[in-house]
Amino acid sequence: MRYTAKELGDAGEDHVVTLLQARGYRAEKLPTNSPTYDVRASINGHEFFVSVKVSREKQHVRLGARTAVLRLVEGNFVFAFMPLVGQEITAFEPEHYQLLILPAALVREDSVPVHDAYWAARGSGTGYSVMVKGYGRNHREIWPRWLQYRDAWRLLPR
Repeated sequence: MRYTAKELGDAGEDHVVTLLQARGYRAEKLPTNSPTYDVRASINGHEFFVSVKVSREKQHVRLGARTAVLRLVEGNFVFAFMPLVGQEITAFEPEHYQLLILPAALVREDSVPVHDAYWAARGSGTGYSVMVKGYGRNHREIWPRWLQYRDAWRLLPR
């Protein structure tokens, strides 16, 4: 059975809640269609939000609408599940992914200028998702930096 994009996303969100709870965080999914973030977490009086992204086969992070990306702020995170190179994911199996734990503000600062520059030469980018790609020539500086956030649990509040 091949999961739909929504099913993959839902499974990723459920997995993030499980991962956070296993590390002592209180975590819960936000209601469907909450703007920008998917999970609320807290520990020792520190609350933060997580946007969960799951890629099926490519080394890229589809962040959503530019307006949503602009709401990524300091103190929150993007958890991006990237498939291991050479695999296409049909169901959410955590062992087939690497997890990037990216600071939300970094994601905003890196992705919006690349998106805007790309669309400046082509017309309006309205209606297109902001993306950062491991294989895109416009993302050569960003992607290696993002890979340094593999399993970056140390960044979360304690």
